[in-house]
Amino acid sequence: MKFTNATPEQQAIATSFFARHQRDFANVTLTVNVDKHADMQPEAFALSASLDSKTAIIKCNSNRAFRYALNALRKWVRSGESAIELSDKPDFRFRGVIEGFYGNPWTHEQRLRGAELFGDFGMNTFMIAPKDSQWQRFQWRSPLTSEFVSSLKEIIDRGLANGVSVSACVSPGLSVCYSDDADVAAVAHRFAQQAEVGADHFGLLLDDIPDTLTHEADIARYPDIATAHADFANRVREALIAQYPHARLVLCPMHYAGRGTEPYLLVMGENLHPQIDLMWTGRDICSGYLDISDAVIFDRSTRRPPFYWDNYPVNDGSMARRLHIGPLTGREAGLHKYGAGLLANPSELFECSLIPLATIGDYLWTTGSYDPMKSWDAALADLISNEGDRTITREFFRNSLGLSGSWAPAFNEVMGKAAVLWRAGEPQKAAEIFHNHAAAIESAHTRLTSTDFSVPLLQREVQPWLALYKVGAGWIEAMAKVLDSVTVAEDRSLHAPAAAREIIAQLRHDVFHQPYQLFGDAPDGILRELEVELSFDL
Repeated sequence: MKFTNATPEQQAIATSFFARHQRDFANVTLTVNVDKHADMQPEAFALSASLDSKTAIIKCNSNRAFRYALNALRKWVRSGESAIELSDKPDFRFRGVIEGFYGNPWTHEQRLRGAELFGDFGMNTFMIAPKDSQWQRFQWRSPLTSEFVSSLKEIIDRGLANGVSVSACVSPGLSVCYSDDADVAAVAHRFAQQAEVGADHFGLLLDDIPDTLTHEADIARYPDIATAHADFANRVREALIAQYPHARLVLCPMHYAGRGTEPYLLVMGENLHPQIDLMWTGRDICSGYLDISDAVIFDRSTRRPPFYWDNYPVNDGSMARRLHIGPLTGREAGLHKYGAGLLANPSELFECSLIPLATIGDYLWTTGSYDPMKSWDAALADLISNEGDRTITREFFRNSLGLSGSWAPAFNEVMGKAAVLWRAGEPQKAAEIFHNHAAAIESAHTRLTSTDFSVPLLQREVQPWLALYKVGAGWIEAMAKVLDSVTVAEDRSLHAPAAAREIIAQLRHDVFHQPYQLFGDAPDGILRELEVELSFDL
């Protein structure tokens, strides 16, 4: 791949990009001309290319737009089409990831990979804010160590080469004295240390903290905690932009979920500086949907559009039993017109998170044409190149998808077909479906757990759910045996031996007492249906 008129920075971006994606361009020869257009929006680009002429033209006005044009070039080459004419730009202004979960933080190497891959996903922001790191919530008054800053700079530089702004957040709310100028200075200094090595977008997080003022000085100064939060954030911003005028601050408030009309948010709207963005998770901490009508209410209350902290695919706390692996759903088309940005909170399972994060990137880029399952399949194809491994992995993941909707469509489809048959008086045919499905899971499990599976990092992360996949095959086989024992009376009622009731009871017990969850709630549901629909009198 040859570039003409590219700046040294763009040439470096391209070199890094093509080194990672050389497989896609192995049989393609192009001369790419970079045409700077000062009148284009910062993240907009135009791409024209032809395999026949072996030329391409990228028109853009920034290195970030150039990076996104490379994504479009790669997608075109993978499509097999001979030519492309495209003008494109993202919908959401701020798009990305906030590493804000409880649990084991991502490693330095994972963050470096994230800074690259998030650029592949069309994202532009990566905020590092692991809840269980001491530097983040407990030692925030201390300046960042030189080792930390050096490590962070490596991630920032990797992000800059991929169109992604990287920074580390500060969460002082567990011990901060809001009225104390020294605490303001400590937070501002943390941000300044990062600005010195290239960061420009910073997160001040006041979530999951005491909801009352605890210091006597604060009680004497502020009428309520919302006023204290707004004042503290305003003073941090003022100190920061005095040194770095282009820095941007986003605040995660104490009340970050609800209807958007809470008294706390009304006070924040009146007192918080208008150039500070305000994070919000929607009606719920983990919202099944985010829509325009709620965004409008939030905007009216806070006097600014919501900056979404989207808690998907995070699965910490009570959700840790479930594997959030499906595409983003329930986000309204056009939401970008009423939102300042959206950052997704992933899980500590880095490899697993990449699949839903890729779909989130697609939504944030173009909300109107986003197709969840099409995007999900594309993400799987990108991350699992071996077709056979991808096929069985896809079916495995379809037994545990997302936050809302159909948690386990693969399991539900099979159970539904079997239920139709036994209710039609053909329990043995239903049993055959169960026998076949159990055997298919057993076969897939053998490959998914083999030492030569093509994506070992992903394989390692899903071990607990893979183990349950095999257990589930045993449940299905046991249900098949129950149905094999069923007879149909003249009135089409179903009759089974008394021992079948004991088998069902044991299965329900086993389902409830698993440390991890797969197949959604469907196993207990189908077992309960069997239990009430069979007469145990043989």
